[in-house]
Amino acid sequence: MFEKESKILSKFVSFGSKPTAETFPELPDCLIWLRFVLAVSYGVFYMASSAAATDNNQGIIPLFTALNFVCFMPMIYCSLVLQADSESYKGSLVFSGVMNAMALVALIWIYFYTLNHPEEEATLQSLVSLVTDAAGGDDEAYEGDPAPVPPMEESEF
Repeated sequence: MFEKESKILSKFVSFGSKPTAETFPELPDCLIWLRFVLAVSYGVFYMASSAAATDNNQGIIPLFTALNFVCFMPMIYCSLVLQADSESYKGSLVFSGVMNAMALVALIWIYFYTLNHPEEEATLQSLVSLVTDAAGGDDEAYEGDPAPVPPMEESEF
């Protein structure tokens, strides 16, 4: 049932297999999945470590660390472990799946941040309810005759 997948996985984990685009065309897809696994592990690790130490986890440094981790670890794996011919893939190994993996890191970070900060979530919920009440509540819709929009004058711009 999973013969094709097990064959692809055995190619992906074999040391020094020297794959090319002709011998292992599934390598970019495997790197995308590796980047997803790295993104999930970094997101969980980062939130576990930031819960313990709050001094060094602010700003853009963790985001750049995640970008470097997700982008360059698979490339190091390809060059050192697999010894892949990256030129035969015409650049599809370098950034395939990086933005998706970074989005996954952001989603995991947002989830755990929200989970660890219930007081800020309650504050946001109260502010949203104040705005909703000030706008007339969620049961009422704006009814009325909208003013017609006059035609624009001819302009050189």
